[in-house]
Amino acid sequence: MKIYLADSLKNVENTRKVAAALTEIGHEVTSTWLNYDYSMQLTDPCDNFPLCEKLAEQNLRDINNSEALAIFFFDGMKSAGKNIEFGYTLAINQFTRQMKIFVVGEWNSVFHSLGYAHFKTSEVFLEYMKTKI
Repeated sequence: MKIYLADSLKNVENTRKVAAALTEIGHEVTSTWLNYDYSMQLTDPCDNFPLCEKLAEQNLRDINNSEALAIFFFDGMKSAGKNIEFGYTLAINQFTRQMKIFVVGEWNSVFHSLGYAHFKTSEVFLEYMKTKI
């Protein structure tokens, strides 16, 4: 399954581990944001608007090239970006109903209840994904 992983940038290392595990069991992770070098953090999202615009557009293309989206909620980390990606996927599904949405962790919005399946931990999610090759 081609799957996009939506998470907070602060949790990128854990999300990379999930991506590696998914790849190992035969899935294709489409989240190119996981491959970026984040050593040069922007102090303000508008510091480099053309770069941010390019990254956002790439993320939406990655979602469009996916069969599923998994959104992660751990340690109370909130991210506007991952919620926008979630909303974008919900909007796509209003017309196509083709993408599965997996919610992993303790979600924090009534809209997260609209996910296809919910998992308490990444480990439980990965066990489930082993059956979806």
